[in-house]
Order: sequence, then structure tokens, then C-alpha cells
Amino acid sequence: MTIGTVIFFDKNNGFGNIKVQNEARNLFFHESQSCGTLNPNDLVKYETSITKAGLVAINVKKLNED
Repeated sequence: MTIGTVIFFDKNNGFGNIKVQNEARNLFFHESQSCGTLNPNDLVKYETSITKAGLVAINVKKLNED
């Protein structure tokens, strides 16, 4: 799993972005692919998947929650 930080999360629409640790890119994620409530600045671990829209984060979990 990869580590990153939630930089944005829209609770009304259920999506957000993760800043990839040690890289200059961000990944989109949808709340359906996250475990629990996420907020900006949460440290998370995740996997990636390629979709029609590009690379996205899946199986997103707060780093301190297993």
C-alpha cells in the first residue's frame, strides 16, 4: 500500500484528493472506496487502480486504523 495525505474532501459529493507522499501528484478518491470518515490532513494508506478517468486511489484507510 502507498501512503499519502488527504488534501481535499467534499462531504456533500463524496469525493476528494490525496497528495501522494514524496511525489508531486495527487490522486482522486471516492468515499465508496474509503473506510470511515476522512478529513483534510488525515494520513492515509491506499492502493491504486486505473479507470477510464485515469489512476485513482482505492481501499483508502486512515493510517492509524487497521
